[in-house]
Amino acid sequence: MKEARRKQRAFGFDGASCVHPKVVPILNRAFSPSPEALDHARRLIAAAEQAKARGEGAFAFEGRMVDEPVIKRARALLDREP
Repeated sequence: MKEARRKQRAFGFDGASCVHPKVVPILNRAFSPSPEALDHARRLIAAAEQAKARGEGAFAFEGRMVDEPVIKRARALLDREP
């Protein structure tokens, strides 16, 4: 399942359709963000708020440059939090 989920996410999928209600919990687990991903997104958003307060549009976070599209993806990930 993990390999299939990884492939689906690589193709841009963030969910799937199902016919039977018993499949819903399985799909929810498969497509819900991991605790690590949620933690990373929270820390990134906090760093973005600090950068914004300093008047910075782009900033470095954990060795990578971050700008508005990356921040939007982090916010979207947090919106999917179970």
